[in-house]
Amino acid sequence: MIKEQYHNNVNVTRLGTAKPRAYYVPYGTPEEAKLNVRENSSRFKLLSGNKWAFSYFESYLEIPDSITDANTDVSNWNRIFVPSNWQLHGFDKPQYLNARYPFPVDPPNVPKNTPAGVYAIDLTIHDDIDTLEKYIVFEGVDSSMYLYINGEFVGYSQISHQLAEYNITKYLKMGKNRLTVVVPKWCDGTYLECQDKWRMSGIFRDVYLLVRPKGHIEDIEVKTEVAEDYREATVKVFIETAIAEDSIVTLFNSFGEKIETTVFNSDGNAEIKVKDPRMWSAEYPELYTLIIESGDEFITVPVGIRTQKIENGVFKFNGRPIKLKGVNRHDFNTKNGYVCSIEDMKKDLKLMKRHNINAIRTSHYPNDPRFYELCDKYGFYVMCEADFEAHGLGKIVYKQAKRDVREIIHDHIADGEMWEHQITERVALMVENFKNNTSIISWSMGNEAGYGRNVQNAIIATKARDNTRFTHYENIIDTDTGRAMVENQPKCVDTVSRMYPRISWCKDYLDFAEKVNYDKPLVLCEYCHAMGNGPGDLKDYWDLIYSSDRIMGGFVWEWFNHGLYTGKAENGKAKYLYGGDFGEVYHDGNFCCDGLVTPDVKPTNGLKEYKNIIKPFKVESIDIENGIFDITNCYDFSYMSRLEGNWELTRNGEVVASGNIGAIAIPPRKTERVALSYSIPSDGRCYIKISFSSYGNLAVPDGEILGFEQFELPTEQIFTDKMTFGNIDCIEDNRTITIKSDLFEYQYSKTLCAFQSLKANGKTILEKGMKFNLWRAPLDNDLHIKQSWSLLCLKDSCAHERSTKVEKMDGCVVITTDFAMAAPTKFPHYNVTAEWTVFADGKIELHLEAKLGEGLAFTQPDWEVENPVQYTKLRTDYIPKFGLLMEFDKSFENIEYFGYGPFDSYCDRHNASYMGKFSNKVQNEFQQHIKPQENGNHWKTYWAYLHRSDGVGL
Repeated sequence: MIKEQYHNNVNVTRLGTAKPRAYYVPYGTPEEAKLNVRENSSRFKLLSGNKWAFSYFESYLEIPDSITDANTDVSNWNRIFVPSNWQLHGFDKPQYLNARYPFPVDPPNVPKNTPAGVYAIDLTIHDDIDTLEKYIVFEGVDSSMYLYINGEFVGYSQISHQLAEYNITKYLKMGKNRLTVVVPKWCDGTYLECQDKWRMSGIFRDVYLLVRPKGHIEDIEVKTEVAEDYREATVKVFIETAIAEDSIVTLFNSFGEKIETTVFNSDGNAEIKVKDPRMWSAEYPELYTLIIESGDEFITVPVGIRTQKIENGVFKFNGRPIKLKGVNRHDFNTKNGYVCSIEDMKKDLKLMKRHNINAIRTSHYPNDPRFYELCDKYGFYVMCEADFEAHGLGKIVYKQAKRDVREIIHDHIADGEMWEHQITERVALMVENFKNNTSIISWSMGNEAGYGRNVQNAIIATKARDNTRFTHYENIIDTDTGRAMVENQPKCVDTVSRMYPRISWCKDYLDFAEKVNYDKPLVLCEYCHAMGNGPGDLKDYWDLIYSSDRIMGGFVWEWFNHGLYTGKAENGKAKYLYGGDFGEVYHDGNFCCDGLVTPDVKPTNGLKEYKNIIKPFKVESIDIENGIFDITNCYDFSYMSRLEGNWELTRNGEVVASGNIGAIAIPPRKTERVALSYSIPSDGRCYIKISFSSYGNLAVPDGEILGFEQFELPTEQIFTDKMTFGNIDCIEDNRTITIKSDLFEYQYSKTLCAFQSLKANGKTILEKGMKFNLWRAPLDNDLHIKQSWSLLCLKDSCAHERSTKVEKMDGCVVITTDFAMAAPTKFPHYNVTAEWTVFADGKIELHLEAKLGEGLAFTQPDWEVENPVQYTKLRTDYIPKFGLLMEFDKSFENIEYFGYGPFDSYCDRHNASYMGKFSNKVQNEFQQHIKPQENGNHWKTYWAYLHRSDGVGL
């Protein structure tokens, strides 16, 4: 057995690691530094990107002590690709958990027999080990790691998503060297990494050697200061080295032109003045480049000049209030788990840019260092989050002890003395590693881990180390009102943060914050749960966010749908593995299938919805008859001249006119009036749609539409339907009413309170009877309310006739039925009167009046009622549906409609769609969700035509 046992020692987190520093890679020549591609550096040697020898043990205790020896025979070991998660290569199984731990909760202890993986690789040293320092860097290892070289113990580290660097010079020899890494599946730090993600293990980020001269730079810090008039900036550079006075720094602009070269003073400080600086923002990610020459190496640091501050409760960037149109993003690849390549990262960021997203929260841990460099380059506001979440501790202990969740986490983690060092270290390492990344505007202490002195101390230490960014922590206090949030917010944190607040809560917060002139802005770190067929409330939130500068914006949960690819099914479609906190009603078994993109990074309709809601412009109708509109530029820094506008006018879904608005030079956050030249048709349903497209940039293709608005036009006559008179017969018995003419034969069922068959021109259209219906397949986001629906038995609710009368008139037959919508053992949900009118040409008109019955009440459900089924009035926020259900033969495969399309749309999710005439195959209307649920609806449909290929239809 290996003697080192630090992974189960809460007091030991790092041994033998180098001093924390900013992330950078040294280069050997100025040419290498200018390219700034680490793989091209002569001082960089990538050890990952290939297969290492690997041996898996069911228990750490089973690992033989000799396994770390330099001469251990690894020829019969397995081979595993590094970086990777070993669960995706046949060792152990991946497990998806949100608010649970995968082992008994006995903090700080984890099972002694935790599984472990042992990695081995041989590396050859050719150069002079006496004059050059050798470092090895591990960018991500879950859960912890023991490093051995040639049989000697080098060091230990934990914090899965944080860099660990070791100076290994004294352990190396000329020629072949054996490097061995032992990785326990769990460590005491796992208690602080209870995050909503797949739980997997191994070396999942790059491993590389850095070769550096003695006396090299230990650390670099870059800050920028900008004059109040923004006409001059100062780039301040600090280096930590013994040869500071022999070091120089050169600043280049974004075009590669040299601005100035200067030397460092003896304290390691240097300053460069920049006249008329080009300011960095997510809209204009202007990057300057610093190249530092010290000793025999060159180091490149991209620099963005920008300012940020919170003033009177408003977050200002470069002097202006901005909106964070963000998403929460995990490191994820459907085939590779935690392993994200540069191309994966670029694909994500480009897709975000194409959907108007400008901000990212790295939920719930620091990302690969190159990800931040890409955010600097592409332009994103980043909330960098520490690898700290203890959600499961409160969740599980609460279920057993029936104590308050926050109290439990507070006692054990947030305020527990044994965890103070670990929590502070996790935050401090994050800040040190990424302090020079321009895109990072906020340090987040973590998530869902309670609040106590440990968290408070981490916030205070962070603010003392770096006061140029705002601090964030969500789990401070949970209140029923925004006022209580303001009154109880600790002074040390810079923002008010809330997960999934109700709109009413946000309004209450804004009202009170405005009244008392509160100095902290509100940020929604998680909102609009994008799970399954969702999210369905984005427009409501963004109307509120735009209404006040006191709301910074928010981050939708979440970007990825976390399905692990498992191959292809017999039909050729991809198969994905999903998981969840099984046994918990809240998670319903499949909590990982939330996301704005599919596992293979395809946009969902939810992402398309988000895109059009956060588009960079707004259009308001002023005088629609004369084509007068107000256009507001929603950019924070860009003129709208970077976009081109177009309009089109449709009548009954057909384009009858169109025009070009061109590029309008509207200043940021300003509004200008435009006049469009069009004539409104005299009849039909007419609409004007105004859209703007991009001229193209690094991420968005030229001509791509960034958003649109549509308005209905007033017409003299929308629709005329001539009344048809003719002979019509009516035959009634105890159970049915048959209505006939030369064109059709309909049979009405008194039991169903609706028609049970429809035939027209001798062709059968409807074979099964219509049914009144209160049910639809629940959405993932119905996870709470569907319990109430179940207690109400809404799925079983159907029509129960009370009385039916039929009256034959000139050219039509009128059937009036009174009935109850009710389920067995329940009082009626609704009392209904239906009036059916059948005309001689076969048209059927339905007027429906429904009144709430005794068995239904619309109020917030009371989850504290232990036996709600005993109550007469069960309660719900809303019912699933109210409609008429009709089933058709599969031969009715064509659908045409006039309504909101082409994407499925709903009363609360239709902004990506527009009013028009559309046609499709019925099977293509089906929207694939991981868990079957309601899909394919089209909001405000005025008419629909379902038919066979021969034209027979309804």
